[in-house]
Amino acid sequence: MIHFKNVKVPKENVLWGEGKGLKLALITLNTGRLTLPISSAAGGQALPADLARVVQRAGAVGPADRKHDAIAQKIGTMAANTFAMEAVAELCGAMADKGGYDIRLEAAIAKLYNSEVGWRIIDDTVQIRGGRGYETADSLRARARSPTPSSASCATSASI
Repeated sequence: MIHFKNVKVPKENVLWGEGKGLKLALITLNTGRLTLPISSAAGGQALPADLARVVQRAGAVGPADRKHDAIAQKIGTMAANTFAMEAVAELCGAMADKGGYDIRLEAAIAKLYNSEVGWRIIDDTVQIRGGRGYETADSLRARARSPTPSSASCATSASI
């Protein structure tokens, strides 16, 4: 535990007034917490769209997979969850921008919900892509494929 005794702070360096520093720090943390929910929503936007392109491309995943209902259901669920993540992030962002709200609970819920759902989307992407979900630009180049990994590979690589 940190204790301050007889600490002198010049008046011009006092933020918000004496005794209000913790409240300022917590408000700053609340708005800072909103970066994770919006980042998760942005990742969630990219992955289902990438998977839809991959699955539709003949031979990319396999002819049987292109028409496989379970994969279509997973992609649809991912898209719906992304919509929910965007709504949660935008609502909290609007509350923070408007001001006058104590968004501690909303920010914490948005952070928890969007990060959990984001990980689920990444996991489903890797399941659908199989081994290709772990490929890097170098492994693609070695197989004479475009050295730009899909967004699924980027998300997986970034999360490891």
